[in-house]
Amino acid sequence: MSETFATRTRMGEMKIMSDLKTIGDVVRKHRKTKSPIDCMEEALETFKERNKIYGDNYHRHGKVMMALFPKGVTLSTEKEWNRFGIVNMIVAKMTRYAENWPKSHEDSVHDLGVYAFMLQSLDNEDK
Repeated sequence: MSETFATRTRMGEMKIMSDLKTIGDVVRKHRKTKSPIDCMEEALETFKERNKIYGDNYHRHGKVMMALFPKGVTLSTEKEWNRFGIVNMIVAKMTRYAENWPKSHEDSVHDLGVYAFMLQSLDNEDK
């Protein structure tokens, strides 16, 4: 027997929650404080969803960084760390984009643009 759970939004609209299987799922979904187990289960679901899109690109990230910085990296100032952090994020977005090839991944493209302009802003701070 399948049950259907519904709730009302703040605006009074009825929202069907077909992803919920039991009354316990409903209670957990609406509880303001999540238990550690709830948080872990939610994180696992997020990982599974993202892994379908990005695959194991995190295994390739280091190879790309080593190719970009074959002499290694020495960071000694806050600005250098900030710039390197942005470059790291750009590489992460590029590897995620490539993981979907030949399809596109618009979210990664948007993020790449944002990170590029953040890097430009950091590079221009001392000019």
